Amino acid sequence: SREIQEGWLTNYPDVVISTPGRLSELLKKMPKTFIESLRPSVETFVVDEADLIFSYGYADDVNNIVSHLPKTCQSFLMSATLDNEVTALKKLILHNPAVIKLE
Repeated sequence: SREIQEGWLTNYPDVVISTPGRLSELLKKMPKTFIESLRPSVETFVVDEADLIFSYGYADDVNNIVSHLPKTCQSFLMSATLDNEVTALKKLILHNPAVIKLE
């Protein structure tokens, strides 16, 4: 339940695995003071299936999550394709990205 997940976040977990929608919802409901205390501890942000984020309607959720990340956070996008949606997401999330293509 959401209450249990909020409790987990307040314990400053080392890893959070979530859909963009659920994490965005939790961030919106948590007190701002908690969010500000959590921000410095976030080191890495990973988006899997990046090519599906926009088509599944998660653009606003990802924007909300990214707005809560520290500037020093290292971000990764994982995608099977490099289409226009991944390029748009790359511009939104990544700074000086390196692209690795495995064939």
